[in-house]
Amino acid sequence: MAAPYAQFPKRNDEQILNYCTKHLARGVKLFPDSVSNESFNLSIISENWRFPIIEPALDINGVTGAVNYVTLVWIVKPGDGTTSVKAIGSFLPWYETVELTSVKFENHDTNFFACQLLLPIGKSYYYKFIVDETTVIDPINPQTKILANGKQWSFFFTDFYNSSEEFEAWEISLLYRLVNQIVPFRTKDAQNFINRFYLSLAKPDRHDMPIYKLDESLGEVNFITNLLVKEERHHLNDYKICLSIIDQILRKRNPTVDSWTVSEQLLNDLYDEMASGNVPGWDYNAYNNPIYFLGLVRRHTLTGAFSHPRYGGNIGGAGWNYLREKYDIKNNSAQVTGNNFNWQMAIEKQIGTNADYKG
Repeated sequence: MAAPYAQFPKRNDEQILNYCTKHLARGVKLFPDSVSNESFNLSIISENWRFPIIEPALDINGVTGAVNYVTLVWIVKPGDGTTSVKAIGSFLPWYETVELTSVKFENHDTNFFACQLLLPIGKSYYYKFIVDETTVIDPINPQTKILANGKQWSFFFTDFYNSSEEFEAWEISLLYRLVNQIVPFRTKDAQNFINRFYLSLAKPDRHDMPIYKLDESLGEVNFITNLLVKEERHHLNDYKICLSIIDQILRKRNPTVDSWTVSEQLLNDLYDEMASGNVPGWDYNAYNNPIYFLGLVRRHTLTGAFSHPRYGGNIGGAGWNYLREKYDIKNNSAQVTGNNFNWQMAIEKQIGTNADYKG
């Protein structure tokens, strides 16, 4: 283990095996006899977006939020004769590889090979496997990235990541505008809270968090874009199609400005029409249910505003602090004596104060 990360105890085989068997060991159907070694069937993996395994790393002081455990996993088909599995990627110098070793159960080798990395939060990486001298992308992880040379690589990002891999700049701008019509942070009082929250942060915390996104939102768009490449990848096309339709509608209604800079009235009218299911100019052949998409955006937005910050939204716990401020307990003299939403007590260090929860 690299010296800078010596304070993070290494994950053991049992912890890795428990995770793998939950999502990958689905019985003999995983390796049917009719499927060749070169293309063994991984179609019945449970939630393949969970790979590589990315977990908060707890240091010897019980604090998380600096690095992640990242575990790369390869499955060896019984009897296929694989003798060596290595990984290369942007987390290493290009002349280096990292060896995947058999994950053991009661001192016996299993069909799972793994290597564990300790990587900083808020970063993205691409990688491939070298299996007996053959270089391949990860057959489990659905995330891939095409590099400038046209080559495809497997891709992942660590906690608190704040860049989009799937959306163009105009889509992000329009999504920001749509989200800001939903969240409760657009009022004058709410904006004052966001400003006060930012100014209350210590300088190192301001540097570590993407504070530039604390304009009228708390990172909800960031949460959504992360969500759509992992847990809810099946909804990515909903966003791509509907953002294009909405862009066209708003440009027709006001052709002199970009769609994400139209008046609030135009956007409110569009929301009302989407809620009714009757939107003049909507391409119902491309997407026949604007009500469903509106509900999708609302669900994702509100979840992102109050989710754990590691998922990209609720930057620095700002959403939780917003609720905390609203639920102060005051005495007859209007003095604050407590709070009905002391979220720090439930969240791990260093974001919160709970010594038992591990993130």
